[in-house]
Amino acid sequence: MPKIEVAFDIDASGIVNVSARDSATARAQSIQISDSTRLAEDVKKRMINEAE
Repeated sequence: MPKIEVAFDIDASGIVNVSARDSATARAQSIQISDSTRLAEDVKKRMINEAE
């Protein structure tokens, strides 16, 4: 079964950094969500709930 480590970081200005790493392969991906890629409030809440 794959093991994926996921980290979320939200800074004071609202920029969200998300990174994920596959423990077996050490392959990693990341994304930064800033004001220019602002998500609707309901989408942000859903993403946070899914991550928990």
